[in-house]
Amino acid sequence: MSPYFRQDEKLIQYVLTQPPDRVSYRMLTPGDDEMQMIADMGLAAGILDRHVDVRDLVDRQFIPDAIAPARIDAPGPK
Repeated sequence: MSPYFRQDEKLIQYVLTQPPDRVSYRMLTPGDDEMQMIADMGLAAGILDRHVDVRDLVDRQFIPDAIAPARIDAPGPK
């Protein structure tokens, strides 16, 4: 990842691991309100050219009610 950010690899490693829980992969199923906020930000930024009601785009029947976190055993810093 460091070539994309044009930063030293040690700096990127530090930023992503200190504190160890800095980067989190929890709560990855945003609700309709959060999705609408993102769409509204896209409109304000000029990425979208009209208002989008995300409730018309997202079919929640395909999203499980409960999603158990995956156990990931990642190696520690070098």
